[in-house]
Amino acid sequence: MIWVSPRLAALLIHSAISDPHWIITDHLSVLCDLTTTSITQQTPKHILKKWKVKQFFLVTQNVPDNTWQEYHDQTEELSNEQLTFNTEDINVLWFHIKHIILETANKFLKKKQMNQKCQQPKQFANINKQMKLVIQIISAISQLSSPVSDIIIKPINLALNKINKYNPSFSISNINWNSQRSILSLLSNLKQFKAQLRTKKTLLAKQYKTFQINTAIQNNIKRFGNQHSLMLSNILEKSPSKIIIDKVITPNGLSDHPVIIKDTVRQHFANWTRKRIISSWPDPQWQAEYTSLHQVPNDAFASVSNPITMKEFTDMILNTNAFKAPGPSGIQHILIKKASSSLHSLLLLLYNTCLSTSDVPNEWKHAKIILIPKSGDWEGNLNSTRPITLIETARKGLSHILTKRISNICKELNILQGNNFSVLKNTSTTSPIHIINSILEDAREKHNEV
Repeated sequence: MIWVSPRLAALLIHSAISDPHWIITDHLSVLCDLTTTSITQQTPKHILKKWKVKQFFLVTQNVPDNTWQEYHDQTEELSNEQLTFNTEDINVLWFHIKHIILETANKFLKKKQMNQKCQQPKQFANINKQMKLVIQIISAISQLSSPVSDIIIKPINLALNKINKYNPSFSISNINWNSQRSILSLLSNLKQFKAQLRTKKTLLAKQYKTFQINTAIQNNIKRFGNQHSLMLSNILEKSPSKIIIDKVITPNGLSDHPVIIKDTVRQHFANWTRKRIISSWPDPQWQAEYTSLHQVPNDAFASVSNPITMKEFTDMILNTNAFKAPGPSGIQHILIKKASSSLHSLLLLLYNTCLSTSDVPNEWKHAKIILIPKSGDWEGNLNSTRPITLIETARKGLSHILTKRISNICKELNILQGNNFSVLKNTSTTSPIHIINSILEDAREKHNEV
């Protein structure tokens, strides 16, 4: 077993066990490659600047009904104002809808700081302050020598005045600084007070721990109905993995330079999302699976671009997860769901304008990419991450409606046949997975090739 500082381990690039030849020992050595950037330089300014920026998000869960009613009424009022722009301009129309939602949400909903660490109760901070003062006073008094100077006594008296607020027995008027007996009595009282503070802190810590456990149990009970994955993650103490791109591995080694990081990340995902060049399928056995279906009419999907009805829009509002992660604007689906019918009409108008113009607002063409480590620490290697794209919530609503239309057409015309699975509603990949597992198991038992 090797013990190493966590900060030093964070600088590790590569390590290997070797037999040392330069010293006489019966132990093996571990050769380590470390990045010295963080040792020889301070944290990069672009990272410090990012850490200083406080980011907030809207709290949309456990909101009282009266607050949602105020939110609804405000969106109704703003949506009914006379429009002073051309509604066929999808960019301006989306900006107007977004402005109504965010302005109203910021007015009535609470905000919470992102990545804010859980703080202990104020009682802990007060006890820590008292203990720090007591330790400082005990240290200062222990170093006193006769005769006692007023310059030395003054800061001690100021500290005792602060302590006197918590414990009135420490009064300056009761202390004779020229009496050794009085000073020893004060020291004894201070040490007793310090022991009391330590006992009180231990008791508070136990109570706070019990409170946290009970709170977690109650939250998991609430999640049991509709948030199974979150409940299991809390029970199993699985915290979500996070990535801070403060360094990245490049062909020339590890770098924490902001320009190099941006260029490397941009190039990596440009390759990752590049257009694949698909040539003709080399195996004739599969060629038939990729030929056009002659039984499908040419106009089978013509109705997909028909104007969206209010019934379709309402079904989308009701059947979409209200608390899915939002896109760049920060608008969650719950904010659209709780808005007024007038705002819904504006959004429906935007959807139908997108269909008629075969375009979407420019902001919908941008998304947030969140990196998640595949396993363990990512250590600056972008190949050890997988991206998740968070698109605009309103755009997901339009996609939901169009996807449902396409699914209904495929089901009605029986377009997807044979080995097509898990595309339409109420279908699953269970059957093909079972077939593949059976083939693999038979091949292993009989030692045949698959």
